Amino acid sequence: MQMLASLLPGLRDVRTPLAVGFLWFFTIWLFFGDRLLHQLPAGSPVRTNLLDLSNFFGTGAVLTALSFAAYLFGAVVTVDTDSPPIRFAEAWIARRRSKGVALELMDHLEKELAKYGDYPGFGELVPADDLQARLLVVSQGMYDQYDRLEAEATFRINIAIPMVAFAVVLSATTPDPDWRTKLATVVVVALAALIFAQGIQKHRLSHGVLMRAVLAGLIEHPSIVRARLMAEEYPRTGEEEQAHWADMRSFMRHELGELSRAHSMKAAADEQDDPAAARLWRNEIHTIETRFLAMFDPESHPKADQRPDSDPIAE
Repeated sequence: MQMLASLLPGLRDVRTPLAVGFLWFFTIWLFFGDRLLHQLPAGSPVRTNLLDLSNFFGTGAVLTALSFAAYLFGAVVTVDTDSPPIRFAEAWIARRRSKGVALELMDHLEKELAKYGDYPGFGELVPADDLQARLLVVSQGMYDQYDRLEAEATFRINIAIPMVAFAVVLSATTPDPDWRTKLATVVVVALAALIFAQGIQKHRLSHGVLMRAVLAGLIEHPSIVRARLMAEEYPRTGEEEQAHWADMRSFMRHELGELSRAHSMKAAADEQDDPAAARLWRNEIHTIETRFLAMFDPESHPKADQRPDSDPIAE
C-alpha cells in the first residue's frame, strides 16, 4: 500500500503529457496522414526502412517508442494552470460563483499587514509555488490533497485543448460533412468544454486548499513574511517615522516624474538633431539619477545634495 502511494504522484505526472501527446498525434495524423502517405510511396527508401525497423524490433518496441515520443511532445505543449490564458478563463467561468474563501483571505492579509504599518500590500493572492512548498513542509496530508486536485485540473484542462483541435480537424477534413459528422463535431466540442470547466473547478479547489492552510495558520503568506522582515529591519518610531516615509514617497514621485520628463526632452532633441540640447538633457538625467540614488546610498553619492527630508517641489 505504501509503495502504491509513493507511485501515484509519479503516475499523475506522466499521465497528463502522455495523454496530451497521443491526442495531438492522433489529430495531426488525421490531418496530415494522407499527405504523408502520398509523400512516402510504397517503394520509397524512408518507408521501406521504417517498415524494416518495425519488423526487426516488433510491435511492442514501436509502441514504446511512440509512447515516449508522445510523452515528450505532450510535456512540451502542456499548459500551466497558472498561465494568463487559464487565469482569464477561470475568472470568466467563475465570475458568478461565490468567492468567499478568497475574500476571507484578502481580509486576513489586510489585517495582518496592518500590524506592520505602512508597508506594501500583498501582490499575488495565491502564489502557488511558494505556498505549496510551505505546505509540503508542515502537512503532508493537505499537500497530497492539493497535489491530487491540481493534477486533476492539469489533466482536464490540457486534454480539452486537443479535443477541440480534433473536432476542428474532423470537420475540416471531411469534404461534404453530413449530419453525423456535424453531430460528432458538436459532441466532441461540448465534451471538451465540459472537461475544461471541470478542470477550472478542480484548479479553484486546489487553490482553496492553499488558502485554507493560510487561514488556519498552518503556513504563512509570503507577503506577511516580507512585511515582518521589513518591520524587523526598519522598526517604526512613531509619527516621525510615518512622516519620513511620506516625505520619501513624495520625493520619489517627484524625481521619477522629472526623470521621465528629461528622457522625453532628450529624445525630442535627438529627433531634431540638436546635439547641444541633447547634451544638456543628458547631463540633467545624470544629475537626477545621482540625486535619486543618493537617497538609498548616500555614501556612494557624496555630491548629491537633495535629501528626501527636503521639499523637492520648492527647490
